[in-house]
Amino acid sequence: MVATTDGRTYAGILKAEDTTKLQILTPEAKLITISKSEIDERASGKSSMPENLIKQLSKSDLPDLVEFLATLRGK
Repeated sequence: MVATTDGRTYAGILKAEDTTKLQILTPEAKLITISKSEIDERASGKSSMPENLIKQLSKSDLPDLVEFLATLRGK
């Protein structure tokens, strides 16, 4: 989660960061670039993946989940 000095808030996955800016991929698959000078507050959130999910999956479900998640990398 990133809050900017102008009052906007962004949540998503950190895709890139350098000394001057960072990029966040939002849940709507929009890539947002934010200048670090505009950041008022920054916090890491919990993963949206349920805890102990692996324990709930069958041996055949786990590879299917990994394959599905790998397809999301390019989006």
